[in-house]
Amino acid sequence: MTIVCSSCQRYLGTCPPYHDKGVSHRVCTPCVARERRELRTLVLSRERADTLPVLSSLFKGQPEIRLVLDRRQVERRQAAVDVELCRRASPEDRRRAQGLRLI
Repeated sequence: MTIVCSSCQRYLGTCPPYHDKGVSHRVCTPCVARERRELRTLVLSRERADTLPVLSSLFKGQPEIRLVLDRRQVERRQAAVDVELCRRASPEDRRRAQGLRLI
C-alpha cells in the first residue's frame, strides 16, 4: 500500500501488503508538530473532571486553550477482537499507533 500524509498529501512510503495498490493515510511528523502548536482545545475525561479549575487557571494566557469535559455516554471503542476477525489486521493498525490522548 502507498502511504500518504492526510494533511499535506506528502508521500510517506509503502507498507505491506505490497501487492495492494490502495492508498492509506497517516500524518507526517511536520504536520503533527504544526497541529500540536495550533491545538486550541483540550478534552478532559470524566475521571479528571475535578482538575478542571486548576487546569483552566494554568492554561489562561496566549494562546487561549479551551478546556472541554468528555460528554460521551457510552464507550464506543470496539472490544478486543481476535486478529483474524479484525478487518484491519495489518501490523500498522491505527488503533495501536501513538497519538493524542485524553487526560
